[in-house]
Amino acid sequence: NFDLQTHHWSDDAQIPSIISTLNDLLEDWGTHLSTHLYQEALLHLLRAEPLPSSGLELKRNGIQLGHIHPPLITPHTMLHVTSIHRRQKEQHDHLTKLLAMSDLKQIQWINFDHHTVQLQTIS
Repeated sequence: NFDLQTHHWSDDAQIPSIISTLNDLLEDWGTHLSTHLYQEALLHLLRAEPLPSSGLELKRNGIQLGHIHPPLITPHTMLHVTSIHRRQKEQHDHLTKLLAMSDLKQIQWINFDHHTVQLQTIS
């Protein structure tokens, strides 16, 4: 049994429904596997085309800070899967800062908290 919480979620028209794909995975696998497995499965099932491997440039106040290679579903949408049981506000704040320093339009965050799976769109 699991509870999908989607109060702060919005699907992206460019991506097939993450919610239905995740629901199918959870019905087959349950909620207590490594978050890396869920993330890899979602990336495999949702990506319509390969993404460039150059990475994502981070800038603050116009100054280049470097590049990261986050798990992207589209060139402007990052997928972030965690299993945080406490301090979720701090993680949300961190992702908001990452969004501000990049060209990303949104981060689709999925957090596993025991049998509760929280989905949030940060934009």
